[in-house]
Amino acid sequence: MIDSHQLALFVPVIVVMVLLPGPDVLFVLAQSARGGARDGILAMLGITSAFFFVHVAGAALGISALIVKSVFLFSVLKYAGAAYLIYLGVKTLLKRKESGDFASSETSRRTSTRPFAQGFITNVLNPKVAIFMLAFLPQFVMLNHGSVAVQILELGAIWGVAGAIALSLVAFAGGSFALLRSRSERIQRLERYITGAIFVSLGLRVAIPDRR
Repeated sequence: MIDSHQLALFVPVIVVMVLLPGPDVLFVLAQSARGGARDGILAMLGITSAFFFVHVAGAALGISALIVKSVFLFSVLKYAGAAYLIYLGVKTLLKRKESGDFASSETSRRTSTRPFAQGFITNVLNPKVAIFMLAFLPQFVMLNHGSVAVQILELGAIWGVAGAIALSLVAFAGGSFALLRSRSERIQRLERYITGAIFVSLGLRVAIPDRR
């Protein structure tokens, strides 16, 4: 179990981290700007679900460590994630004006859970999340405070909740733009180009190794 001393060290760092713009923030912003706050929230839920049930659980069980140590598995995840993001970007850039009236397109959007699936997949296929988690969380684990796996799960849960709150705020901010977008074809075209460019740049960011 984590104690107050661990929390006093961990929480301020996490708050700063979730406030910094990163791939998840840009992804949720793009989804909400295109489809409204609902799509942004669904993307946030997909990202958060992948974070909890794949990355945090994997780190606690030691699975993430095995993937990071395997060059082949790491490369497969890395390039699959990059390819998926670039695919989303190119698909968005090439998408033509939606047919049908605005009401029908809104109804279709409200019944779609695609942003959740896309958010889940992009987060799962980003091995940099696993690497950062394995490098970051152990710094706040205290060996004399019980099970290391339980501490990682608790710390990861705090991180995930903080991230979910921050991404929700981003989703509502992007949703405000979606209202403006619905009234202008020119803004819709501009939004499509910006969203597609964001997805492609995120894919390239995942694929290209950091030079530090």
